[in-house]
Amino acid sequence: MFFETEESRKAIGDVDVVYHDGLYHLFHLVLPNHDFIAHAVSTDGMNWRRVSNALFIGDPGSWDDLMLWTMHVSPDPHHPGRWRMFYTGLSRRERGRLQRIGMAISDDLYHWQRGPVNWRDRRGPNDPEPVKRARRLSQRRHQQRRRHQRRSNPHHSGLQHAVRPEPTRWASETEPWDSYRPRPSWRPPGPARRRARSRRRRSASQGRKPGMSARGWRARAALPAWMRRRASV
Repeated sequence: MFFETEESRKAIGDVDVVYHDGLYHLFHLVLPNHDFIAHAVSTDGMNWRRVSNALFIGDPGSWDDLMLWTMHVSPDPHHPGRWRMFYTGLSRRERGRLQRIGMAISDDLYHWQRGPVNWRDRRGPNDPEPVKRARRLSQRRHQQRRRHQRRSNPHHSGLQHAVRPEPTRWASETEPWDSYRPRPSWRPPGPARRRARSRRRRSASQGRKPGMSARGWRARAALPAWMRRRASV
């Protein structure tokens, strides 16, 4: 028997649209499972028809056998007529703690094949000057982005920034463990917060009646004036 609940219904996640040969190609994630990248086509950008899914999670034990995240499709500048899809993959063995960038290749936007991956860190003083310049700019932007995320969203996900020193090797500009680092929802108060809390408690305790606790006095002080007058009668 098949039945569907609110929790099992699928939703569209991140999308990427490419126009080629009179057709719009829409690639999108499927929530909440993130287990494949769907594909739809349209002639006007309004009415869409689904076609075969573009990419599924990898085989058990591979680096992307848990989830597929944000993707981007673009022409291959080194091979005219070929397309590349960059996507973020998570591994079940690592419980999704690390994010890696993968690449899939297609000649027609319908049939995709995973490309070889190599995550050896080749960054260093021997990098070409454009790569060094891209790294400096990326590090500055990454620091600004991290400061903003600390204030707004402790959990961040998405496609990382990578530079390409060689045609077949990619180096991630964001350390994998740095893109997803849960922060505690409560932090011990600092000295300034403790002093402010002590001042509030002292000011709330001033003028309370004998036998009245500080908590009771603060609750009474929070009441409107007419209720305080009625309570004192």
